[in-house]
Amino acid sequence: MNNFFEDEYLQFGPCSIASVVPFDRHQFFAPSNPKWFASVVAGIRNEAPYLVEFINHHVLLGFEYFFFCDDFSEDNTLEVLQPYIEKEMVTLKHGLDQFLCHKEASLFLANKTDWIFATDLDGFLVPVRASS
Repeated sequence: MNNFFEDEYLQFGPCSIASVVPFDRHQFFAPSNPKWFASVVAGIRNEAPYLVEFINHHVLLGFEYFFFCDDFSEDNTLEVLQPYIEKEMVTLKHGLDQFLCHKEASLFLANKTDWIFATDLDGFLVPVRASS
């Protein structure tokens, strides 16, 4: 059975397919066995009410790890993410803009994941079968 990334008949919507890219860690780093098949990188700010839904949705699709960059949230983001942090499913970095977030996440995930989905918190990946 193919996973949803490998199915040639599968299209992604409404997000851009360019958002889901294979990360060729072998090009820049020594080969290793990845810890996670697919990871999500997202910038967040005051989005605590949406975090659990976002994580649960993407876990159901097969994502195993989340790297969030918190741009000085003033809500209870840390409280919401703490159970996931304790399960080692989430890394939360504070005070990084989007460029630095993606740079740091790429370095952190380089030898740990095969796929990286870089998105905003309102970017839910929705696999759909292509109609013929």
